[in-house]
Amino acid sequence: MTAMFWPVVLFMALSLAVGLYTWTQVRGSSERFTVCGKSMPFFVIGTALLAQAVDGNATLGNTSLTWSTGIWSGMIIPLGLSISLFIVGRFLAAPLNRMNLLTLPEFFYRRYGKATEALVSGLTVICFSVVIAGNLSAVAWILSVVSGINYGTALIIAASVIVAYTIAGGLYSAIWTDFFQIHVALVGFVASAAWLIWTQGLGSIMSAVPAAKIDLTGLTNLSAGALPNWAGLISLALGNTMALDFMERVFAAKSPETASRACYYAGGLTLVIGACASLIGLAAIGTLQSVTDPRMVLPNFGISHLPYWMAVMV
Repeated sequence: MTAMFWPVVLFMALSLAVGLYTWTQVRGSSERFTVCGKSMPFFVIGTALLAQAVDGNATLGNTSLTWSTGIWSGMIIPLGLSISLFIVGRFLAAPLNRMNLLTLPEFFYRRYGKATEALVSGLTVICFSVVIAGNLSAVAWILSVVSGINYGTALIIAASVIVAYTIAGGLYSAIWTDFFQIHVALVGFVASAAWLIWTQGLGSIMSAVPAAKIDLTGLTNLSAGALPNWAGLISLALGNTMALDFMERVFAAKSPETASRACYYAGGLTLVIGACASLIGLAAIGTLQSVTDPRMVLPNFGISHLPYWMAVMV
């Protein structure tokens, strides 16, 4: 058990409490359960979209990849997701919100018929299961590290908490737990980046990083990983334009204009948090040479080089 154990337990308990409370907002309505009765304002939808973009991949994965491979390997994750949100905001959010959809496959049913709806439903279940598995894995791994329990038990606990409040409140539970969780992360990552620049200096941080990890070779040189970096960026930018988690929040916005503006807001802040996570990865290059598991970079750096409250929040 580490010093992070009780803060993580408290965080999960608060998330569960908030999620279970949202049962009172559903009121037996399927529309309220799936799209919150199309009533959500700009700031709430923008925050909810931001929370979907800033997941374990965009933070923990970003920091790990930046530390081990270079800034472009890590930064493509939040960059690709933010581009995707900008595309959704510009071309898709308003017209899809205007259609009063409950689910994404419903759009394909209206346009192309039942067979296409069934095909899209199957594909989205498969694709989103992979995303959920990745995020559950990240949560369970963090719980396992801070508590000392085995990974399988941590996975069962994390999944049980999330499933419990999701069943209770539907999209309400997701949005309001998102609202709570993402503001903790936003403050934590921005404060950590500002603290590192203030105490160490950006020049000092960058001088300890090998040039190959911060120059443009990660985007221009195939031997430096340019191909997988571009492939990841393009797949995230285009593939997430139809992401279920983005679309359900677009559908829940109270107006088409609200849906569009919320996407821009979320895309901008995704870049901010992603850049802060990448900076932590760069700072760790000069200070954490003995780490054997890249996934441990963020928790180890937080415990050893950040103020306690910042480490808890990231």
